[in-house]
Amino acid sequence: MTNTQRQPQALRNLVRVHGRTLSSVLVLRGTAAGRDQVARVFHAASGHPAALFHRVDCASDETLLDSLFRALLSDAESSLPSPEDERTLFLDVVEALTNSSQRLLLLVIERLAEMAPCGERRPIGRLIAGCHEDLQEEVDAGRFLPELYDAINKIRVDLGRIGEQPDRAAP
Repeated sequence: MTNTQRQPQALRNLVRVHGRTLSSVLVLRGTAAGRDQVARVFHAASGHPAALFHRVDCASDETLLDSLFRALLSDAESSLPSPEDERTLFLDVVEALTNSSQRLLLLVIERLAEMAPCGERRPIGRLIAGCHEDLQEEVDAGRFLPELYDAINKIRVDLGRIGEQPDRAAP
């Protein structure tokens, strides 16, 4: 999918329009490899393609996630990268996050939003979340925080819908 000729037009358009923004991206459906490829395409278009790309499978290790989110919340400004080094954090299988981890991630996102207008250095440039299915169903069932869903659903890439209709992106 990193080959432009193989990307559906809808995805190319989303990346062209939103690739250099710091807006969160929600990648739905598809395979883990497909979601990873989309995340890497957005990372490459960020303007900082040499920066770190960090992928975390949210279903794998709750302790690692807790440590990661707490580290991102820390006020250790001296350890934060410069804006030129802003990295992409790709959280796949985000629907597997426990309620506690969801709340921590929401705090991280809120802190990043506070830092951006003030010009402070940010610990990550962009957050990309991946999910097997439509995350709205998890919200409706009470298993995923609506506030977190709203925070990560800024740019939406539905691989199922793109695969079915190559020239249309999900709304």
